[in-house]
Amino acid sequence: MNSLIINTSSLAPPKLATPCLKATANEKKLATLMSSVIDQKQTLVDASLKGRVNALEGIMIGGDLFSMGYLAFQGVQLLKPSLAAVPAIGMATLVCGEIAGAVNIGVALICLKEGIQALKNGDNKLATRLFIDFVSFTAIGAIMILTSLATKVAALGAIGLFFAANPWLLPVIFFAVSIPVLIEVSNRIKNIWTSKDLASQLKTDDLQKLIQGTDENNPFHLQPLLNGKETEIKAKLSRKMEQLQADMGVEAAIETFKLLKGALNKEPTEEQMKTTKEKITSWNKAQYVRLFQQVLFAGAFGVSMAALTPALNTPTLAASENFAMAAANGIPFYMDVFWPFMRNAPIVVPKVEETA
Repeated sequence: MNSLIINTSSLAPPKLATPCLKATANEKKLATLMSSVIDQKQTLVDASLKGRVNALEGIMIGGDLFSMGYLAFQGVQLLKPSLAAVPAIGMATLVCGEIAGAVNIGVALICLKEGIQALKNGDNKLATRLFIDFVSFTAIGAIMILTSLATKVAALGAIGLFFAANPWLLPVIFFAVSIPVLIEVSNRIKNIWTSKDLASQLKTDDLQKLIQGTDENNPFHLQPLLNGKETEIKAKLSRKMEQLQADMGVEAAIETFKLLKGALNKEPTEEQMKTTKEKITSWNKAQYVRLFQQVLFAGAFGVSMAALTPALNTPTLAASENFAMAAANGIPFYMDVFWPFMRNAPIVVPKVEETA
């Protein structure tokens, strides 16, 4: 007798798909307003990038190159004083010094302009630093112009002798410029290491829980914005965008807003999370590069102080001081060209509210 085998698995009830969460009407409205803020902010970013081809950007980038050239020429002449008598070397030093001085004063004006914009955005820390940079770069530019002219203009000989007798002045001013940046960058890196930066809050598998917080001052907490007038909500969203921009840069801030909007709409967020983390990583790497630049300035300052001791005051030591400052001016050349929103004097993108 043949046995009858029954496949009971075919009789099992079909598995029900896990029900998908759906956004409420208020969440959809908030997501739409977030899209508006994202689009307007991106428009401002695009306008800032498009407007880079101007005299101010040329001054910013030229300041790096000519300052680097001027300091390198000074270092070479300290190592081999006989080169100072070579007409080509003397002329190159003069040209680099004059142009470097002029463009550093131009950089000072850019710092003033961006500082005013940062103040309007409510980023008081950045504004204060940029105002200090304005004063310091003006002084650096004036010293470069005067010391270069003093080698050719007899009437300025006394000024040339003064700076020759006090070679520590320029490193001290460069170090003064670096102090606010050093404090800012060190604080940012400390927050990154201790997970106290805003980006660290994105290390979560539950974005829904993150956005459902009730703290209006937390840029990730969207729950308090679900009710209210559209104009009020948009103003608050704009402030949240500025919080993120100040903490992680405008590019990462926009991607973070896209991530939060997707979570609010109950959409898959894996790909957007990956993009957001890439932008945050780029921002974090830029902070380490900026820190290394300030370390070079601090090293040049230390060397200049050591050179005040007669036993240590050698041409080699003085030359190393200039080479360190030259390298420190070479690093921002890359940043100024390729990292316009992450450099020491960043392009400060205006608030969305200002274009509403």
